Amino acid sequence: MNTHEDRPLVSVCMITYNHDRFIAKAIEGVMMQQTEFPIELVIGEDRGTDNTYAICCEYEAKYPNIIRVLKRERNMGMITNFIDTFQNCRGKYVALCEGDDYWTYPLKLQKQKEHLEANNLVMNFHQGHWVNPAGELTGPQSKLTVEKWDFETLLKVWPLTASIFFEKNASLPLPEIFHTTFSGDQIQMLIIASKGDIGLINEYWCNHVVLDSGVTATTNSASWILNRIESLKGLIKYNDYKKRRLLMTAVSKLHFHFAMVQTTNFATKCNHILKGLMTNREWTWARIRLMFYEIRKSFATI
Repeated sequence: MNTHEDRPLVSVCMITYNHDRFIAKAIEGVMMQQTEFPIELVIGEDRGTDNTYAICCEYEAKYPNIIRVLKRERNMGMITNFIDTFQNCRGKYVALCEGDDYWTYPLKLQKQKEHLEANNLVMNFHQGHWVNPAGELTGPQSKLTVEKWDFETLLKVWPLTASIFFEKNASLPLPEIFHTTFSGDQIQMLIIASKGDIGLINEYWCNHVVLDSGVTATTNSASWILNRIESLKGLIKYNDYKKRRLLMTAVSKLHFHFAMVQTTNFATKCNHILKGLMTNREWTWARIRLMFYEIRKSFATI
């Protein structure tokens, strides 16, 4: 483990809340890293009600030259906590690892830094596994095979948060919509992807603990879909013409998905279908006929 007291080249940004069952494993995954450069671990513990903060402080006392635990006077909420923790990261590069995730490979940071620089990327990531709270593997995150990723690819599939490694400046400035999004990590990835190329390292170097109450478990809920629509719309003005069209297509699809799956209210269904059509006017007539067929079905149920 590198214990240099110099300014870190890589910062590990870790937010945590009521993760006392998992936080030690998350921290140990960082502390086992073998690097040729100095690193730091910045922990934003958001005033949870369990022993997470005490555990973090024990590790800080053990590794004072590497770990910094940010003291919170109040609960800030996930996004505000992340923004403050991220802003406290001093490294040129940042890796993310939330308190219920953990790394499994001691050369992860070293390999990702080398890969990023050798391929002139702004971000890279690797494969990962899902695990249940008992630590049992439940399967790979997904079958990712594309080695060179871009903005369009990232709109369809998202890497595990604990797998990404990126240039800090590539994610700045954070747009205003970032403060209200439910999925800050995914929006941040899109911000980074708008600045350059992304690469996949086809290795399994992290595990993500799937909790019933976590964000991962709610990504198909009505509130999450509506929030994602607003989040993607908030990114449109920050991108060029091609990326704006990709964002508008993604927003359109989300409107249709919400209308077809998430609501039975006739007026709301029609509203989102029309918004979907207006957001992306390049849909084929087949798509448009399908939408109006759904409207007609809705009439029959009134």
